[in-house]
Amino acid sequence: GYTYGIGSTFQGGVRPGPFRIASGVRSNVTLESLEAILELMRSHGERFSDEDLEATRNFYLRNNAMAFETLGAKLGLLTEMSSLGVPADITIQRTRAAEQLTVADIRGLAERYLDPERMVWVVVGDATSQEGRLEALEFGEVTRLER
Repeated sequence: GYTYGIGSTFQGGVRPGPFRIASGVRSNVTLESLEAILELMRSHGERFSDEDLEATRNFYLRNNAMAFETLGAKLGLLTEMSSLGVPADITIQRTRAAEQLTVADIRGLAERYLDPERMVWVVVGDATSQEGRLEALEFGEVTRLER
C-alpha cells in the first residue's frame, strides 16, 4: 500500500465543477502512486460493475440524506435556488437520478469525463527529488510553484 487513504469526487451542479483525487503518499512512491491512479482512471469505465454501482448509489443516498442537516448547508441550498435558479425539488431530482443510474451510464460518463490527458495535475512535495521521476508520466510541461 502506498497510502492509508485516497478519495475522489466530482463537484458541480448547475455549473460545471472539478474532479478531484487526493491522497497522501511517501515521497519515494509518488510516481508509482500516480501510475496506479492513471491505470484506475483509464480502466474505470470498463471495469465498473453492478456491485460498484450499488456501493456508489448507497454511499450517495446515505450522504445525501444528511447533506442538509446544518443551517449552513440549508442556506447554501437556498442560495443556489435563488441565485442560480436551482429548482426547489433538486434534492428529489438528484435522488431519483442516483436511483436510476445504470452501469452503462457510469461507463459512458467515465469515458466522456475521466480523461487524464486533459486534466491539470497538482503534485505537492519535494520537487528536487520528484520532478525528474514524474517526467516519465509525460503530462507535459511541469510548472514549479515556490511557497
